[in-house]
Amino acid sequence: MAEGPDYYEILQVHPRASALMIKKAYRTLLLAGGHPDLGGNPVETQLLTEAYEVLSNPDRRMAYDRRRSVGRPAPTTIIVSICPHCGVFNRVRSETKLLIARCGKCGQGLGKAKAPTMPLKLDRKWPWKWILGGVSVVFLGLAGAGGYALWSAERDPLAEAIALEDRGQLSSAAERLQALIATQPRHLAAHQHLGQVYEAQKNLEAAVAEYRTAVDISPTTPKSHYLLGRALLRQGRFQEAEKALRTATDYDGQDVGALVTLGKLLVKTDRLDEAVKIYRQAVPLDARNSDLHYNLAMVYQLRGEAGEAEREHREALAIDPRHREALVNLGKLYQDRGAYQEALSQFREAAVLRYEDPDLHFRMAELYRQSGNAAQAIREFQVAQGQAKANPILRDRIDRALKALGG
Repeated sequence: MAEGPDYYEILQVHPRASALMIKKAYRTLLLAGGHPDLGGNPVETQLLTEAYEVLSNPDRRMAYDRRRSVGRPAPTTIIVSICPHCGVFNRVRSETKLLIARCGKCGQGLGKAKAPTMPLKLDRKWPWKWILGGVSVVFLGLAGAGGYALWSAERDPLAEAIALEDRGQLSSAAERLQALIATQPRHLAAHQHLGQVYEAQKNLEAAVAEYRTAVDISPTTPKSHYLLGRALLRQGRFQEAEKALRTATDYDGQDVGALVTLGKLLVKTDRLDEAVKIYRQAVPLDARNSDLHYNLAMVYQLRGEAGEAEREHREALAIDPRHREALVNLGKLYQDRGAYQEALSQFREAAVLRYEDPDLHFRMAELYRQSGNAAQAIREFQVAQGQAKANPILRDRIDRALKALGG
């Protein structure tokens, strides 16, 4: 892989972490002090945002993983670092991660300060000092090992479950969370995380039950209402989902996740005017989020407002020039307008990001045919034909188009 930041280490997640965990890690790191408004470093915030924008997009994440796997060195061993502020032992996966890691107890940066050290002065006239120094080192080493063992035994079971969840070990994470709930039935975060584990396992009924329990424990916590609304939406229970999501936004009008999910619900129920209002409310809260601009553009596109849709697609691409969905749909706008060269330009860029898309190659072939370039149209139709084996309707259209062209 080319030299550059490791987005997984920046967000402190496992390479197999789910999209939900990546989003949670991003929001947690921002709230923990990464955001400039909270006194964080703008450079760190930019890295966090860049990492999230890549890893939260399935296509971009797939391309990044391919680049990342090329020539990747063997994983480093676990580093045990003592917090210079409170003295608690912390495990860090690599030296790179040590620069951005924070203490699990006090939340201070592990790499921002050095632990105080006491220089050992050796005196040849007093060799017994050497002996005492060696005994001290052995004693401190044993004390450190004992402290580490004690820390390992007494660490937070919720943190352990979250770590398992981040590594994709969902069954083990569920077991830890169930054991924690058995001893602390009203543990709000445990119910929320267990619901997220069930949701990742596609056990939506169990997830909804956990989220409802979380709502009962703390009815004013917006996150529980948001998680409940999201799970209900995935079940197609639109009325219940809308009630939960609106409750979440009533308690926290700046919860971008709840607003976006509510916007998706409104689109699914054909209430496009309301969806536009919700997305307009969400965009200023996270103006550098390309997906927000893209979602708003798609609502405008569904309403037939081509000019507004084009503007928002361009906003999304200004933030993320490799936003494939924005490229494709901007190309469709140009195609509907009859601007064939502009449409082809957008489609070509999208094809570079993901070549295996028969519908995209079919659209490009149609544009070449309409512009009189039969040879190139035949080539694109043939590419689409090879990729559309699972789509008999598209294959039939391609076959008829090739027959008309004599291909």
